[in-house]
Amino acid sequence: LVSTQESSPALDAVVQERILPLLKSCITDRSWRVRWTVGSNFGSLARYDLSDSYISLATDTESEVRIAALTQLCMVANEGNRDKIVALCEKAMEDVNDKVRGELAGGITGLGSVMGKELTRDKLLPIMLKLLRDEDSEVRLRLISGLGKLSAVIGVGLLSSSLLPSIMDLAADKTWRVRLAIISEIPRLASDLGVGFFDSKFCGLCLAWLSDDCASIRAAAAGNLALLTKLFGEGWMLERIMPTIQELRSNRSYLRRLTCLVSAGRIAEEVGEGAVRDHILPVVVGMAGDPVPNIRFNVAKTLRDVGKRAGKEHFEDKVAPVMEAMKDDEDR
Repeated sequence: LVSTQESSPALDAVVQERILPLLKSCITDRSWRVRWTVGSNFGSLARYDLSDSYISLATDTESEVRIAALTQLCMVANEGNRDKIVALCEKAMEDVNDKVRGELAGGITGLGSVMGKELTRDKLLPIMLKLLRDEDSEVRLRLISGLGKLSAVIGVGLLSSSLLPSIMDLAADKTWRVRLAIISEIPRLASDLGVGFFDSKFCGLCLAWLSDDCASIRAAAAGNLALLTKLFGEGWMLERIMPTIQELRSNRSYLRRLTCLVSAGRIAEEVGEGAVRDHILPVVVGMAGDPVPNIRFNVAKTLRDVGKRAGKEHFEDKVAPVMEAMKDDEDR
């Protein structure tokens, strides 16, 4: 009855007189599992004036109950209880339980539409900044993953000026999953910030990720370059990315050279035939004689995929002979 989307005076009267008193008694039940159940479903009560009951669950003595209640944060928040929700967030960010802070981090970025730009800027941003620097990597990860919701409310200018220092720090976070989360946010930030701001603040960072010690980061960075090329165009790619790709081609580390091949293959998907023929294929073909068999193997795979993007005539004249010669490679 409480969770139904349908409403009528008669139904509301039944809920107010009989159901809500029962639910309120459950909120103070001695069994934490009962309180947890109410907290986990509190969003269905959002249309009723139960803010104090929600705050009680979100500050419960049992951490599991607090976590459950915070999963409902965005559904419960409204214009009438904004001050109470802000106070709750300020308290939850200091919670000793990292799972509680993590649930707050996962929900707080979605509060902007209710809080409005001014309240988000003055009250929520300081909380988010602290969560971005939380000692627990999962908390940082949850906050990063929700940044997209925030920019729509406060604008990318305020977002970048407020959170940019923390984002830059997290780009070098010791936890690779946090770095990966930052990478996943880069294309959206790039789209919002524009090429000028991106080049001055993030471009070098994106290129540095190609040399990260974690293979997953290097692979994600290569994919990012393709997305950025699609966003900013072929000319931008030739000016900003290709010099680094050329450097990686002759890097002493075979892993970096492998990243060069992966990047070339991904970027080739987003540029025209001329750029593939004149800039990307020469890099790949030039690595056909690499001393590491695994590199030569990946050169062959990359040539097969990228070569076709250079046009049939160029493929037959320049790529096919190289692939034919690689059939006689000494490593079998």
